[in-house]
Amino acid sequence: MEPLFDPSISTSYVNISCKSNVCSQLTTVTHKIPRCSTDNSTCIYDMQYGDKSFSVGYFGKERLTLTLTEVFDEFLSGCGQINQGNFGSSAGFLGLGRHNISFVQQTANKAFKHVKFTPLTTVSQDPSFYGLNLVSIGVGGHKLWISPSVFLSSGTIIDKGTVITRLPVAAYSALRDVFRQAMTKYPLTQALSGGLKLKLDATVLGNVQQKTFEVVYDVAGGRVGFARGGCL
Repeated sequence: MEPLFDPSISTSYVNISCKSNVCSQLTTVTHKIPRCSTDNSTCIYDMQYGDKSFSVGYFGKERLTLTLTEVFDEFLSGCGQINQGNFGSSAGFLGLGRHNISFVQQTANKAFKHVKFTPLTTVSQDPSFYGLNLVSIGVGGHKLWISPSVFLSSGTIIDKGTVITRLPVAAYSALRDVFRQAMTKYPLTQALSGGLKLKLDATVLGNVQQKTFEVVYDVAGGRVGFARGGCL
């Protein structure tokens, strides 16, 4: 997110009290009990991510303007004061989870056209994740012979924060074999030493496979939509 936000020059930003019910909602998002500032007035959030990045700061309300006709007063957001990790040059994170204070939940009353939708599901590992009923995958227009139970038994998560799509062993093996058959003209690289095998609990549809698509999270309707040509 750009540019860097400075609440001191905003006429609509307000800190949230650490004793308010709104502050207590952070527990379901961060899995930590929010703290109070040194003067016992402002709600402090502490968010840690899977890659060990973290952000600590003030929880507040601000007027969010997306377009001339889409303005959201008292939009809940965090203003990071201590941020460390793999953030690159970004100035912040856009929360797209299913919890009730994420960006999509707070702006979920908008409609979209030219998008094909599929139902959202709940993933047992964490109900804040966006789940999909993935039943098959294909390579070069040909469907792979993979039982739908391979995906359904673990659940499928669609995640913008995960880069590479992760598959259960059975699905990955089938994809690998077909890919190798199509790439027989190219030599295989040698395996790296010191590696390990990691058993994944759930399928994750990462952002590489979502590139060039417009992805619409219709939380109010309980569905997620895809349209080609979202970006170049």
